[in-house]
Amino acid sequence: MKKILLPLISILLPAFFAGCQLDVPIKAMVSARSAITRGYEVKADTYAPEELKSAEDKLYESHSQLKKGDIDKAKSLAVDSKTDADAAIEKSLPLLARDTLALAKQAYDQAEKLYAEKYAPEDFSRTAALITESENLMTQNMHWDSYLKSKEALSAANAAMTASESQIDALRSELDTIKTSLVEIKTKDLNKDAQDAVTDIESFISVAENDLNEKDLKRATAHISEASSKLDTLKNSMAAGDIKARIGELRDETDALKNERGSDFALKEIDGVTALLNEAETSLEQKNLDDSRQKISDAEAMLKTARENTDRGIATEKLEAVSRLRDDLAARDKNKKFTDEITGSGNLITQSRELLDQGANNDSLQKSIEAEALLNTVSVSLEKEYGIVRQPDQGTDTAVIAQPGETQIYVVQYYKKDKDCLWRIAQKVYKDARQWPRIYVANKDQIKDPDLIFPGQKFVIPPLAVPEKKMELKEDTGKEPAKDLTPENTIDDDKAKEGDTEKDMIKENEDTKEAQ
Repeated sequence: MKKILLPLISILLPAFFAGCQLDVPIKAMVSARSAITRGYEVKADTYAPEELKSAEDKLYESHSQLKKGDIDKAKSLAVDSKTDADAAIEKSLPLLARDTLALAKQAYDQAEKLYAEKYAPEDFSRTAALITESENLMTQNMHWDSYLKSKEALSAANAAMTASESQIDALRSELDTIKTSLVEIKTKDLNKDAQDAVTDIESFISVAENDLNEKDLKRATAHISEASSKLDTLKNSMAAGDIKARIGELRDETDALKNERGSDFALKEIDGVTALLNEAETSLEQKNLDDSRQKISDAEAMLKTARENTDRGIATEKLEAVSRLRDDLAARDKNKKFTDEITGSGNLITQSRELLDQGANNDSLQKSIEAEALLNTVSVSLEKEYGIVRQPDQGTDTAVIAQPGETQIYVVQYYKKDKDCLWRIAQKVYKDARQWPRIYVANKDQIKDPDLIFPGQKFVIPPLAVPEKKMELKEDTGKEPAKDLTPENTIDDDKAKEGDTEKDMIKENEDTKEAQ
């Protein structure tokens, strides 16, 4: 352009200052020059290179002829130059509009792949609208306007792609979070369903990583979302299993507390725990895990209160019983031979009461048990010293000793260890665990199952021996005399043998069901 324009200026300016003596074809040459410029604008150098080159060559030749002074020839060449330039424009413009529209559509497709619909919705939507306008203009042969709309669409699509690509790091981070959670889950003991779920999630993670590498954010987002959803489902399933297991544990703890006399001291709280666990189970069935967890939390708090009340009740009961035992033994120690022991037990009782006031229920109970052990030693010594047999006291574990011809009452006690059972009671009262069936037979109205007795039950302790009362024999007929019907002999042989077996098993394995 410069090599044509400079000769033109060098010729026209002297002619102009000479008073316009030459009829210079300025208008034709300027028109040709404008048409060539327009040809470059519509990329005729790409779509109509021959026509555009011909226009340029003719315009250059027009300048040459003007320089030689051949005005007519110069004007004719300028007119031909414009004609060739216009032909180049006419040929190029539809092709330019077509190709630019294609580029805009290609950019739109790439933006769609990058999920610009989600990550750059405004630019993505604007791209689609501009493409539609460009297509409409194209059908009306308004190629230049179509080209301009396509250029706008292309610009909007590029902006949408840039915004979408900025999300790749965030998507990788989300995928890493899923992978980390999955690694943690795999450390747990999983059943087959859970293992299959883990494998399924891992496959989605792998596909999503490949999608991100290919910058297919639409597919990547879908696969990450699927992996996340499946992970949540797996977590919920495992959480539901944990919740169900916790409900079962709390039910067992509640039942155990009942058997530890919880019903005596915390019946309201225990019933409340049971109700809350039922509600938690219902919420779990309805897949309302948060509500189920809350109910479990409430149940745990109430069970803790129930246990504290039970421990306090047992400690209080033991403290009162040991206090009565101390007072009883102090009264019986007429010669004050056991003052030190009784005073020592009193100190322990005082400590127990102080601990109870401080809420240290188990420590209080332990002090009472220590005092009781000391007092039991005094009780045995008093028996040897004075021949005194202490009567049973509700709430103490000092055993009555069954004497010949005497019927005693034994109150079943509660202990955290070595709980009362028939063979232990027999050992206490008869000094012979084999005699447990004697107690069972005498108290069948209370004992439905010899392996299941309860604190607070009062059992009749038959005498160790009674005067024999044999039935008068009729004249000798050769038949065996009738069996002795005294209490100790009403136990059939099988039951007695069963007693021997129970005793032996208890001593060997310490595994018999004990008093609840």
